[in-house]
Amino acid sequence: MNESAETLRKILFASSILLIMAGLIMYFVWGILYNSWNILLVENMGVYAVTIILICFGIVGAFLYSK
Repeated sequence: MNESAETLRKILFASSILLIMAGLIMYFVWGILYNSWNILLVENMGVYAVTIILICFGIVGAFLYSK
C-alpha cells in the first residue's frame, strides 16, 4: 500500500473506534442521567437502538480497517 492509502486506513480505523466510544459513552451517560439500565423498556428503546447502531458500525469498521 502506498502512504496515502495507509493514512486513509488509519483515519477510518480511528473513526471506527470513535463510533464505539460514542456508543458506550451514550449508553453510560443515559443510564446515569435517567437511572435507566433496562434496554427492554419501551421508553428507552430509541436511545439504545442508536447506541447499538453506533457500536455495531464501529466494530464492523474496526474489523474492515484493521491491519
